[in-house]
Order: sequence, then C-alpha cells, then structure tokens
Amino acid sequence: RLGVIPTLAPYYLPGVLPCLRAEHPDLKLLLREDLTGRLLDMLRAGRLDALILALPVDDPGLESAPLFDEPFHVALPAGHPLAAHESLSEDALQGERLLLLEEGHCFRDQALAVCGFDARGGDRDGFAGTSLNTLCEMVAGRIGITLLPALAAARAPAGVETRPFTAPAPSRRMGLAWRRGSPRDGELRLLGDCLRAHAPPGVTPAG
Repeated sequence: RLGVIPTLAPYYLPGVLPCLRAEHPDLKLLLREDLTGRLLDMLRAGRLDALILALPVDDPGLESAPLFDEPFHVALPAGHPLAAHESLSEDALQGERLLLLEEGHCFRDQALAVCGFDARGGDRDGFAGTSLNTLCEMVAGRIGITLLPALAAARAPAGVETRPFTAPAPSRRMGLAWRRGSPRDGELRLLGDCLRAHAPPGVTPAG
C-alpha cells in the first residue's frame, strides 16, 4: 500500500511501474495519490505501508531513504521574453506573477522559497491551482508563470515553454518513507533500492 504525492505520481509512476512488475512479478501494489499531510496521517495510522514524497520528513517515528533529486524548471507562456534565455536565475523571476498550487501541496512552499516570496507573495489575487496541469493551462493562457518539477516540465502542454535554472539549480529530494519498526522494513528497503535504480531521465539518483 503505497502513497504518492500528486506533483509526482502522474509523471513518475507510468515509467517506473512496468520496471517493478517486470523485476518483481509477485509484488502487489495498491496506490494512493494524495497531499503530503493526509498521506502521512494514513501512514502513521497503518493504512499505508510507505510513501514516496519530498524529503526531509520531520518525524522520529518514520524511516526514510532518498531516491533521487529532481530539479525545478520555469514554465513560461510561449513567446515570453524570458524564454529567449537558455537558463534562468532565480532573480530573473522577480516582478513576474507566480502561479501557485493551493495550500497543502508541499511543492507550493518549495516554489515560494525558490522565488524568495513569503507565504502570501505569489497569489495576491487569490488564485491557487489544484494541480500542475491546471497551472500549466493558466500559463498557456498568459496569466503568469510557474515552477514545475523536471518530470512534469518534460510533459508541459502546447503553449508552455520551460527553461532550467542556472547552476546550481534548485531541486527537491524525493524519497521513500515508512514506519520505524515496520515488519516490512527489509522489503521496503529493497523497494527503495529498486526505485533508485530506475530513476527516470531528468533526475539524479540519490547517492
């Protein structure tokens, strides 16, 4: 019973699940996509066995293993002046309208931190997207810009151009978390090893 955050699940699972099935045909996965807070509650309650989410997880009752580092990209309306650059600095985004996910998404806080805004900074007009796909549609509609994790940026829709950040690029570390003392500890560590070995293009496997 594996929980996955929504800013990763649709971009990551379609590529990695066939590898898991091929190498471990007896493995039965029940997947749950939800926000980090709710997934953590379900994990602590024993309703899930493990989570794939952004690290760190500040909970002494949980174990975690890093999987990969996923850089952030800037999503711009097609033809936006910033799209003339091959890469962008964080300072280049100042003055742009930053479109954000609604509260409860950990990626919202990460985007705010990258752009140097406080918790009220990016969505002063009260708009907040429910998904990365929604944000991309708003970007395509020339309402503002947003940040995307690399795996989502690789699937940006028509009307959206993405650019990487100049090095060192901001990123998030994805990892596997489970309850400390779980009877499946050994199996979950093996699952983490398998997921790390099949890190998709565009990310850096954790050392």
